Amino acid sequence: MIKIILLASILLVNVAHARTKCIAHRGAHKNFPENSLMAMEQALLLGIDGIEFDVRHTQDQVAILFHDPKLKGANSQPGKICPTDTWIKDLNYQEIQENCQLPNGQPVPKLEYVLKALAKRNFWAMVEFKDRPTAETLKMIREDWRKQMPQVRFISYFRNFLPINNSQLILSIPLMKDAEIKSFGPLNLCWAYTSMDKIKKCKEVASEVGVWKVEKEQAMKNLMALKVDFITTDEPELCMKLVKKPLPNTSVN
Repeated sequence: MIKIILLASILLVNVAHARTKCIAHRGAHKNFPENSLMAMEQALLLGIDGIEFDVRHTQDQVAILFHDPKLKGANSQPGKICPTDTWIKDLNYQEIQENCQLPNGQPVPKLEYVLKALAKRNFWAMVEFKDRPTAETLKMIREDWRKQMPQVRFISYFRNFLPINNSQLILSIPLMKDAEIKSFGPLNLCWAYTSMDKIKKCKEVASEVGVWKVEKEQAMKNLMALKVDFITTDEPELCMKLVKKPLPNTSVN
């Protein structure tokens, strides 16, 4: 199966010569719910370089942070029933706010709240849109994170989800053939479906190369030695530990 991802940036900065940056996948969520503000705060406390989080829109076009298309994993508030079997796109935000909560008792976060809470914090933000973002959502990100925009990347599985100038197509293809590796802007490759050889070839043509989701120490070391720009991981502490150590100047097979 071919998976197409679009990554867009209002301003792209050149990080080709910087060390590999560690991106916390849905925040640091070992002790907190994924995509929660607490998971993001915990990631920043770890000194993480960046955070990836998922955005969806409710029926009344409110942007919330949630990975799945339904509220699986959310709990009912006391005396209420959270509609976990209903598509988020078919629910108004008030229905979610009044009936549902995250496992730690916090509300399902609105993007607006997260943007304001993390404004002016120094980190890379990988905003993955799980559906088509509204013009209001894009405007809100640009305005609330105006100074942070050079460190913001927009990601989607679908190219037409992001009608943004200067957007760059990035591909994650399980069986990528050499002939399919062309000159792109930023690329974000799925670790489960790629190889070190393919990543090397992408490094030759892309302005930025990231790899997700990487969990094993040796894989991280190999990718850091190859000087990929981003590693997105559920093990942010391990990644940060490794980037702070000098890496051996050896080639990766």
